[in-house]
Amino acid sequence: MSTRARARVLGVLVTCIGIVLYLSLGDTLRPFLFPPRYANPTPEDGFHEYLYGDLGGGTEAALPELFYLATVTAFPERFGRTRQEILDRYGFVENPDSGLPYGAVRTKNLLRQTFLQSNCALCHTGRVNGQIVHGIGNHDLSLTLLTRDIAELITSGQLTEGVLVDSASAYQARGGASLTPQDNVLLRIVFATLRQRLADQPDLARLDVTPGRNSPVEFAKLRLAMGLDTPPGSVKFPAIWYWDRTRTRFTSDGSFVGQGLYLPLAPEFTKGRDAAGIVRDLSPIAAVVTWAEATPPPPYPGQRQPQLEERGQRVFTGECGSCHGTYRPGGSFDYPENVVPWGVVRTDRARLDAITPDLVRRYNRAELSPYLRLQQTEGYLAPNLQGIWARAPYLHNASVPTLDDLLRPPDQRPAFFYVGQQPEYDLDRMGIRCTATVEGGRRGCTPTRPEQFRFDTTAPGNGNGGHEFGTQLPPPELEALMAYLKSL
Repeated sequence: MSTRARARVLGVLVTCIGIVLYLSLGDTLRPFLFPPRYANPTPEDGFHEYLYGDLGGGTEAALPELFYLATVTAFPERFGRTRQEILDRYGFVENPDSGLPYGAVRTKNLLRQTFLQSNCALCHTGRVNGQIVHGIGNHDLSLTLLTRDIAELITSGQLTEGVLVDSASAYQARGGASLTPQDNVLLRIVFATLRQRLADQPDLARLDVTPGRNSPVEFAKLRLAMGLDTPPGSVKFPAIWYWDRTRTRFTSDGSFVGQGLYLPLAPEFTKGRDAAGIVRDLSPIAAVVTWAEATPPPPYPGQRQPQLEERGQRVFTGECGSCHGTYRPGGSFDYPENVVPWGVVRTDRARLDAITPDLVRRYNRAELSPYLRLQQTEGYLAPNLQGIWARAPYLHNASVPTLDDLLRPPDQRPAFFYVGQQPEYDLDRMGIRCTATVEGGRRGCTPTRPEQFRFDTTAPGNGNGGHEFGTQLPPPELEALMAYLKSL
């Protein structure tokens, strides 16, 4: 046997031994090797974890960085031929410090192979009027598009084990390196695992929502080996700068109930992390919450009208305050966490229908239950409205492009509009700029950027009806209310 062949065999053995040790001893040794990261986290700790931390996930629910690099470079016609084209396709915001999207962080396994893990910044760092804003829901991000692109390449047979390994070898060669035996084995294991999961769960290749939204219920069902038998309960990525640890409910319908400090555990479990592993060190989540509590929303950058705002505050108290809370100068507020019954709010109910008794039963893991549990609420959680001017599109399913449209009767709201690719923002109407057009008797908006995605309110889960509060206000009071909302 040649020296090179012996080295390859040795590399394979080391990889296999390392995987066995990691799987068998990782959970036992982790408390000793990796004690809690933050004993008493500060906002500065939280911001660092938000930008660069893996939230304690390590390589769990992560994929090798080389897998992404090899896949993207093998199919430039699908993913893009330049870094910017790739970022724009999926709505990622590049972190200049790492060269990765905000929220994508590098982490290594015991063999020092690099994986990409995600954290809160992936979904909650976005742009408004071209300015990067931390803590906002990224209204350009499309994670389901990335999932679907990779899934379709595998299921169609275009991406094979051989194509993946050959592309990885070519990528390494361009940098003057060669593909190591360990990476060769790892890529083959990852590919086989993904291919088998797609065979078992073909719905992964069919998840499709417009940018700025995700399908957390659907991903949770797939995570728990359930079928997708209801219309998708897609919801927008929420802003998190208003968070505080006194809260007891999380997500659009308030269906996650528990300790406010740890309610953000929900996305970690959904993306594939083990429940017992998540609760082993909760301090990274606590650090991010500490930062979010101390982080105010960006102030409205347009012209303010203080006298009109004063009148608008009175209108807000009468029309909106009982559900959305009371706000005071300086950022303090009283937020009642009201779940408004569907029979009252009457917005699209696909999200409520997607949370089935079977999902609730399977989701509520014993390890998570002291901190987080899932329940059916039959209503939607009226959100805190701080920084509401920047949080378009509106409603839980992002079906209304501007606040001005939301405060009009449903039959006057745009039936279709365009999202993604950093749409132009209308500061006066507070939302995605709409140049009106009519198609087939339906009023909607024209695109503001090339390659945007069309949001059609007639599609399942995309309804823009309901929430008729304030829609009958006379024009002077509506103008005053809009002025006040810009101040929050």
